[in-house]
Amino acid sequence: MSQCGPPVAIGLQNQTSYARVYSFQLPTCSVIDRLVAPVKPIFKTENEVTAMDFVRSLTSLLVPTVNAYCSEANNPVGVEWLLKEHIPGVEMGAA
Repeated sequence: MSQCGPPVAIGLQNQTSYARVYSFQLPTCSVIDRLVAPVKPIFKTENEVTAMDFVRSLTSLLVPTVNAYCSEANNPVGVEWLLKEHIPGVEMGAA
């Protein structure tokens, strides 16, 4: 991620009872950061990362690459988080 440079724009994309989703526009790429509420700690984040890797490996669906994540809340952010590739398009539920 260091090769992407400092953020040019940051925006709140979505907020639910269990997560906040931010987008970061960097000079060479876009990423999504998902801050996760403490519901089913550790397992929810670990399972999401595993499921995304599994689907990406077995299908031709566009599944974002997870660049980094932390499945424990004892970190400087204070919550579980995922930093993943941004893939433009429409959410599956909205299609």
